[in-house]
Amino acid sequence: MNDFWQRLETAPSDVPQTLALDPDGVPVLLAPEEWAHILGGHPEMLALRDLIVQAISAPDHVKKEDPAGIFIQYFKVVPSSLSAAFSSREHEILVEVKYLYPPEAGGQRTGFVSTAYSPPLGE
Repeated sequence: MNDFWQRLETAPSDVPQTLALDPDGVPVLLAPEEWAHILGGHPEMLALRDLIVQAISAPDHVKKEDPAGIFIQYFKVVPSSLSAAFSSREHEILVEVKYLYPPEAGGQRTGFVSTAYSPPLGE
């Protein structure tokens, strides 16, 4: 388990932790309560959690959900050795990030993970 996941486990539930830097160098944060919510609906993400970091820092492809770039989806293909553990189909990681300019970050652009899951490729 890398250092981020250890910090997340011990942080107060409403205190986001820096998960990764996106391709533009913008910090992307994940709060323990959001991680618990993700695992509640997508328990397979526990085994794929390090791919969440890779999806943000080195995505295989990116999709902007709106012209302003407030919601961006980052994708990473799940290696077949991991994908086979929970499905016979190939999967990818989808991480949706919402970008804001919070005062706590000095008004600097900051990303917050809003969801993460692993849809089959092509869906």
